[in-house]
Amino acid sequence: MKSFLSLCLVSALFTFTFPAFAGEPEPEAPGAQSIQGSGVAAEAGVAYPAQVQEVVLPDLPLKDLPSGALSVQFLVEHRTALHEKRVTVKGVILSLLVGEAACPTNGMMRLCAQPRMVLADRSATSRDPHYDLVVLFPQGGGERYHAGETVEISGTVSASPQAVVIRAEE
Repeated sequence: MKSFLSLCLVSALFTFTFPAFAGEPEPEAPGAQSIQGSGVAAEAGVAYPAQVQEVVLPDLPLKDLPSGALSVQFLVEHRTALHEKRVTVKGVILSLLVGEAACPTNGMMRLCAQPRMVLADRSATSRDPHYDLVVLFPQGGGERYHAGETVEISGTVSASPQAVVIRAEE
């Protein structure tokens, strides 16, 4: 009997504390909006894509290091052969993260991203974005560049069979 009374007391407290669970509408503040439950149950879990398509770009060997500026596509397609080599690459700047954007001075915490730019052989939206190249600058570098410019950048290639970046010397 004692446990039955305890259960009734808990039920009553729960009903008065949370009227939405008692089947009564919750009182609203003026101008507030409420959303009614749909009655649909959700399950937690991992959603796996039906089909994952991994893009595999060519990674070709290279006999000799070409002289002059390389195209972005050439560098991407010979990435592991150029690993740790100093190269000059020519491309169009698609985007920049430098200066204040990379290292904001407002706020209490000063967290800085490494300054960078993204280069491509052309800026057309029909280009293959898998050939876009990230160029990393030392802290404070890259501020003289502007999006849309065609530039030649020198640096050291860091590459793996899956990815490539250039560490600029500026």
